[in-house]
Amino acid sequence: MTSLIPQSYSASRDRFRSSRDRIVLRWPASRIETHVISADKDDLSIDILHAPATERAQHLLLVTTGEHGIEGFVGSAIMELVIREILPTLDPTTTSLCLVHAINPWGMNHGERTNAANVDLNRNFVTSWDPPPQANNGYRCLRPIFQPQGPMPSVRWNRLLVASQVIRLSVTGKSGMLRQALLAGQYDEPEGLYYGGAGWQPETQVMRRLYDSCLNAVPHLVHIDLHTGYGPRDSMSVVNSSLDPVRSREWAQRIHYPNVVAATSEEFYHIDGDMIDYMYRMHETSAPTGAMYATCFEFGCLGDSLLAQIDSLWRTVAANRLRQHGAVSEAVATEVRTLWRESFCPSEPSWQEQAHADALRAFRGILHDQGLTGE
Repeated sequence: MTSLIPQSYSASRDRFRSSRDRIVLRWPASRIETHVISADKDDLSIDILHAPATERAQHLLLVTTGEHGIEGFVGSAIMELVIREILPTLDPTTTSLCLVHAINPWGMNHGERTNAANVDLNRNFVTSWDPPPQANNGYRCLRPIFQPQGPMPSVRWNRLLVASQVIRLSVTGKSGMLRQALLAGQYDEPEGLYYGGAGWQPETQVMRRLYDSCLNAVPHLVHIDLHTGYGPRDSMSVVNSSLDPVRSREWAQRIHYPNVVAATSEEFYHIDGDMIDYMYRMHETSAPTGAMYATCFEFGCLGDSLLAQIDSLWRTVAANRLRQHGAVSEAVATEVRTLWRESFCPSEPSWQEQAHADALRAFRGILHDQGLTGE
């Protein structure tokens, strides 16, 4: 199988922009809207393909990628798969499209999850900054593990050091605290991990305006956001908002997809400033009479065993340390970057094939359940 994963941000964006030539055959009013993100000298943009229904729009399918920049490479592959396999099953007379390439173009271009300001955009979708988000006391307690100082040293020995620190926490029953302290997000350490920022980022502001428009454009919105990283390696997870009133087990039955979880501490992990949660809050306040289902596809890359979680933490700490403090040698820097990319974009062909199969199965199940297809 020829890989659909692009080699660069620019190649991904070029392919996405050219997809209009195919989509316009069934959605004649299709257009590309470009929002330049001025982070550095590079040509970086959030690109949005709008395809209005040809008659009376009843549904809007919204697909977003690259909120965590480096995850946009797999997101790009799944977007191409959707354009090839899913869009031909939709009715253009009643269904509009909104496809978003690279919410975080700087991160995708530079191989980072965060944007140029080191903000994790999926912790930046807070509804208000007054008052500011609550402090993450767990993160503060574990800051020495999350933010070691100085240039990145030997990969091998540093890996062992972080593993020993995490194992000690596990032995004392604190591994859950570590996971939640890290993944929930924090708003006090700008150079730290999962930093949510001190205000809405330029990328967030673009998407907030888009979401407000989408929520009020049609009676029924279906939003699927594409991510990679956490969860079992052999199965993509459909991660629903903790605000969705339907239980995960019922969703699994409805969409005929087995691995459905909610973004809660019990089923997956809780997130402050989450984009899908933001969609549900905005739907309740700005478009309460319309129908909406918003979810996230999370393609697990390293796995969810204890060893895999330890390795994932180490790679996250090491990548941020490299960004903030550099490395003792270029060889160490290259090794960290390679391991970091594999954490979100595995090169193994069998992993990519399984990701494609899972994505198609879940897309088809959701769109059938939501009445966008008759399949």
